[in-house]
Amino acid sequence: MSIVTITSDFGNINYNLGALKGTILSMCDPQPHIVDISNDIGNFNIVEGAYVIGNSYAYFPVGTLHIIAINTFYSQRSKLLLLIFDGHYFIAPNNGILPLLFEDQFPIEVYDLGIYSDQKMFFNYIGMSAKKLFSHEEFNFSSMAPSDLISRISLRPITSGDTIRGSIIFIDKYGNLITNVKKTVFDKVGKNRPFAVFFRHKDPITSIHNHYHEVAIGDELCLFNMAGYLEIAINLGNASEHFNISLDEIIQIDFYEDNPLN
Repeated sequence: MSIVTITSDFGNINYNLGALKGTILSMCDPQPHIVDISNDIGNFNIVEGAYVIGNSYAYFPVGTLHIIAINTFYSQRSKLLLLIFDGHYFIAPNNGILPLLFEDQFPIEVYDLGIYSDQKMFFNYIGMSAKKLFSHEEFNFSSMAPSDLISRISLRPITSGDTIRGSIIFIDKYGNLITNVKKTVFDKVGKNRPFAVFFRHKDPITSIHNHYHEVAIGDELCLFNMAGYLEIAINLGNASEHFNISLDEIIQIDFYEDNPLN
C-alpha cells in the first residue's frame, strides 16, 4: 500500500486538513494510506516543521510521499516543489523548509510542480502529483538546481574556538527545550572537556545525563534526545514554563581545560 504523510500548521479545528486528505484520496486509485506526523506545527514555523519531519521521515518505508504544508502562502505566487531523497518523496512550498531539512545532504533531485495562488490549487497540485507518483505515470515536471531553492535560515549552531552558540528550535508537549546543537557538533568542539551550558541568566548545567530519572524529580538536566539534539529538561516537570523560555532563545556552551566550578 502506498503511504502519504502530512506535516502541517493546519491544526485540527478547520477544514483545511480534511480538504487536503480528501483531495489526495479522490485523485489516487488505489487510495494511499494517509498518516499524520503532526498538524500542530507552530503557525508558519518552518524551523519546527523541519525538525519534526527531518527526524521522523526515515522511519517510514522507502517510497513514502511526505506532504509538508507549513507557511504555504509565503508569497502571492507561491511555488510547489517535489524533492526526492534516499528513496523518499517530499512535496513542499519553496519557502525555505527544504534546505533546512537537507542542508548537509545536497545535491538532491528537485522538481518544479508549478505556481499556485489559492488553497484549492495547492491541494490539486498535491493530489495530481501523488497520483502520478503512485501510478508510475510519466513525470514531466521541470527539474531545478538545488541552488535555486529559497534558503532563508540555517539550523546550524555557531561554533567559535571553545564555544557553541545555539538556540531553542522546538519545545515538545512536555516543555522540554530542544536546541539546534547536535551531539556530533558537541563532541567535535568539546573533545571530552568539562563544559557549562548557559541559558536565561541561570546557573549553568555542567553535565550530560542519559535519562531523565538520573536526577531527582523537579531537578534540571541536559541530555541528547533520540534524534541526537541537546535537550534541556526537568525531570517530571516543564522546563519551558519553569525557566520562562520560548522558541529562538539563545543558549551557549563553553568548554574548558579544567572544571569551570573549581
